[in-house]
Amino acid sequence: MTGPGFTTAEQAALNGFPPEQTSVLFLAESGEHAVVLLATNAAGRSYPYEVFCRRTAAGWVEVSGVNGPGWRPTGDSLGVLTFWDQVAEGTPIAAVRFDGVDHRCPVRRGYFLFTRWDIPEPTTPPVLLDSADTD
Repeated sequence: MTGPGFTTAEQAALNGFPPEQTSVLFLAESGEHAVVLLATNAAGRSYPYEVFCRRTAAGWVEVSGVNGPGWRPTGDSLGVLTFWDQVAEGTPIAAVRFDGVDHRCPVRRGYFLFTRWDIPEPTTPPVLLDSADTD
């Protein structure tokens, strides 16, 4: 779904999706890169879709879209790590452990997004903590 440059990363990520079935859950930006987590609504169910965008001289463009979280290169052996998932209904905050540190991530419409920018590809993935692990 690449195309002309857009004013915002959200516009680039939404390009080509039916507007009545797609919305932005999260946006995370760092410099010339952005991760946009979309909620697509095929067959009445929300389905997450991650779009990695880059700002160019022409504006924001989609670099790639994927159905799952992971590490994406941004240059010079560094990249962005994304970790997202669905959590139990009514959960306001998701707790994620990465590199021995616990992080609190807001939940929107049943999903959270955790990002870490400008890191080498990790050898150990982040982990969603059970609520009992966060006390």
